[in-house]
Formats: sequence, C-alpha cells, structure tokens
Amino acid sequence: MTTANVRKADGLALTTGGKREPLTITYDATSRSYTVVVKERSQQFLPSDRSDRIAGEAQYQATNESGLSDHLTLAPLGYSTGTVNRYVALGYWQHDKVSGSDIQDLDFHTFTYGMDTPATAIPRTGFASWDTDIFGLLTRPDERMRTMQGTGRFDVDFANATFLTTGELAESDVVGSGGSSTLQLDGGGTLTSDGRLSGTISYSGASGSLIGGFYGPQAEELGASFLAVNKYGSVLNGAMTGRRNTQTVPSANMTLLNLQIDQILEGQFAGQTNPIGTTSPETPVSRVWSTPVYGLHLTAEGPSTIEMLIGGIENLTRDSLQPRTNFIRYTGQSQPVSSVTVDFFRPGPANTELALTYTSFAMWRWTTYDAPGGGAPTINDSSFFLAYGIKPPPTFLAGMSGSASYKGVIYGIGSTREGARYDLGGTSTFLVDFSAGSYSGTLQISGKDVAGRDHDFGRYGFTSTLNGQGFDAAFLNSNPTWNQVIEPAFYGPQGQEIGATFNILTGEYGAPQTTYLDGITVAKQQ
Repeated sequence: MTTANVRKADGLALTTGGKREPLTITYDATSRSYTVVVKERSQQFLPSDRSDRIAGEAQYQATNESGLSDHLTLAPLGYSTGTVNRYVALGYWQHDKVSGSDIQDLDFHTFTYGMDTPATAIPRTGFASWDTDIFGLLTRPDERMRTMQGTGRFDVDFANATFLTTGELAESDVVGSGGSSTLQLDGGGTLTSDGRLSGTISYSGASGSLIGGFYGPQAEELGASFLAVNKYGSVLNGAMTGRRNTQTVPSANMTLLNLQIDQILEGQFAGQTNPIGTTSPETPVSRVWSTPVYGLHLTAEGPSTIEMLIGGIENLTRDSLQPRTNFIRYTGQSQPVSSVTVDFFRPGPANTELALTYTSFAMWRWTTYDAPGGGAPTINDSSFFLAYGIKPPPTFLAGMSGSASYKGVIYGIGSTREGARYDLGGTSTFLVDFSAGSYSGTLQISGKDVAGRDHDFGRYGFTSTLNGQGFDAAFLNSNPTWNQVIEPAFYGPQGQEIGATFNILTGEYGAPQTTYLDGITVAKQQ
C-alpha cells in the first residue's frame, strides 16, 4: 500500500510512505457487488458504481466515510498488449480522505486475483516463461505522483524452485504533462512448498518484496504484487499479470544446477605464491583479490575458461576419472604452464558436505617460472581459490529485514617461509542482521600437513557492516603491516548463500614460524 499526502492542483506528493497489508476481495453473485477489505476498513462497490473507461477493464467509484471517493479498478486486460487474461486479473484500489482545502490523503493498494492453480498442478521440473504486463504508482516526496506501465518477462526454474523477473516501464505524471521517463525493474526469488512466489524486486537504488502465485488449471498465467521503498521516501507500488509463452528461451542462469545459457560470472580470488628452489627461504606472497576483474565462463555443458588479471585457464575439459568426493575435476591449458588441473566444488544435493544452489568455487595449483627484470628465473609454487555464483540484484538489500544465519565449509592453503605446507579445512558461520545493516561470524580453521598430521590453526571472529550492495570487508587480525581480512559476497536472489575469501597470518609477517593462511569459505542459510 502507498500512503501519500497530495496537493490536488498538480498531484504533488508532499509526503509518502509504503507498507504491506493483507487484502481480500470478494464477489457477491446475488448483488453483483465487490467488497475490498484491508484490516478493519472495507468498501463495497455496487453495479451502479460502475463506469468503465476502456473495454476489458471494470472501474467503480463509490462515496466513502469521508464524503470523498473510493476507486476500484479490475483489469483482466493486459494494458500494454490489449490481451485479456483468462484466469488472472490485476486490481488497484484508491481510498481518498479529507486533509485540507487543497490537500487530500490517499491510500493506494495493488493486487492480483483469480482462479488459483492447485498446488498439485504446479510443475516441479523444467523451465517456463511468462510475458508480463505491469502497472503501478510511483511516489516521491515533493514530486508529482506518477503511474508506471510496461511489459516484462518472468522466468521460473521449477526443478530448483527459483525465479527471475525483469521489466521496462514508462512513467507518466498523474496530473498534468510534466514529463515522463523509463524505469528498469529487476527481481528474483523462490517458490514456496505450496507453489507461491516470494522474492525481492528492485529499481533505481530501491528494493522491496514481491509475492504472488500461479493461476489457471495448469499454471497458464501468473500474478504478483510488489512494493519497493528507499530511505528517501520513494515508493513503487505495483502488480503484474503474466501469460505463459511456450516459445521463450531462458535469458539468464538462475542457479548453478540448471545452466541454460553461456555466462561469465565475476569472481573473488584468494591465493598464495611460494618461491621454491631458492638458496634461502623466502616469504610467501599471500593475499585476497576483491576487485571482480576475474571470472569464470560457464556454458550449458559446464565451465570452459577461467579469466585472471594476467592470463588464465582455457579449454577446460571434464576428466574421465573423478578422484575427489564432492568435487568435479577439469583439466585446462594456460600460458604459464602446459596443463592445469582444476577442482570445482560440486553444487547441488549430490554434495554430501554442503549442498549449494547458487554458489561454488574452483581451486588449482600450478608451477610457474618468472624472470623479473630479465634476471634469473624464479620457480613459484602457486595455489588459487576462486569463488563464483549467481548474485542477487545489486539493490536487493533494501528489501531485506530481520536476520539470517549461515553455516559453511573452508578450503585453503597454509605455508611458512621454511617450506611447510598445509591443506586447510574447517567451518564458518555468519550472522547477518539485515535490519541493522551489520554482520558477524567465525572461521574455525584446521590443517593437514604433507605427512597427514592434523593441525589446529584456531578460531577467528569478525564483525563489519553491510553497504548498499552487499558486505563491507571485515578484519580478522590486527596487524600494523598486513591487512588480514575476510571479503564475503551474497549469492542467490535473496542472499541465501555466501562466498568469501580470506587471508590470515598466525604471527608476525616474515617471522620464521608464521603460517600464512589463504582460502575460501562458502556458506548456506540455515
């Protein structure tokens, strides 16, 4: 619902706000009337209140308790296409109240209604797409109210219970002709166990919630309402209806479990380079790279290329032998070396360690030869860890509230300047407070040396803040010469999963016994 204090002469919204409230609409066949109810307030619309504006749309106007008007519009019609839906309709209800001689208060509700698809008839496998028709109201404080109208698409991956939606909308002033513009709408979310739609929607720096469902005996149509607000008081309140398009092909990958198109996924790297074959011990080069200038090229058949700042790995081919549980092994070629073996953490329920839907990581080890400044070549033993996945819309955080906890696993490398090496494991936890804009967590890191002996590298806690698009980095250790951080990122349309890279020193930088810990953790909401 949008609430606004509006100047009648020009439709200027002096104040505006938005909130979700349950709404019901009922039809009485005897009186041929509609009754709309929100909380304790209701309004009945009789046949005598009807005065249609265009064919395919029913408009009602009834006097309310304030002596002003309530307006109800019911539209099986798709405004942008002119096509009439069979099973779903869009509705909007405006309630006007007295506020002053030139000022009125209004409440504006949007909703969809119709013949719900039985839960047993909603598909549980495959992909489907709907062409959507979208309508709503955009209000900003000290600006004219605007209607917004346009078309989009709604893609659903039934097998993995997830969806994506996009739309391009035209905005027009409600009063006068002060101007118009276009607005891009993006959203995503999941299907509940009973087949309902629940997710987030975002536009131009604001985000909010989307709820809806399927209509028709075989989910031929869909409907959803959405409400997006931002900290400046802008409110986007609208609804969409959709008709199944059997010819549409996927526009994006919604999960890592059902790849539909080729896509480059930006990633975060952690890594370590150890000089070997030198006459004296040298300190490992240990770090995380947060700038997403790297990525993984995915095809419907799987990964094909890993791009790095300099060079990369090409022509990845799945190995016939798969020696590691919960990983899929590929072999590729790179400029520095002739052949590289890359292990990808297996997404999906087949992974017995952590079943992820939107997130994964790759790890590999190679030997390179560098000759800085044309001098004698240096042999480097390097290990890298790349987190990647399907990220949410960049403004999805504005639509999140409450808190969520995540648990995950750790992989990485530890080494000392004297040549000791450890394969890292362990567990991670994250607690994200969306309402407060903060998060905290722990890394419990273990290691196994080349002889197979276990080592406990301890527990590291961290706290930091959320920004407009995700996580700010968090410090793991206080050290004046070395920033030791964890850099997480959200994955999934509602941030259901987390991938993070980290870098830790167990002692002073350059000290003989200091172990340099670099790695990755992936975690899933509990």
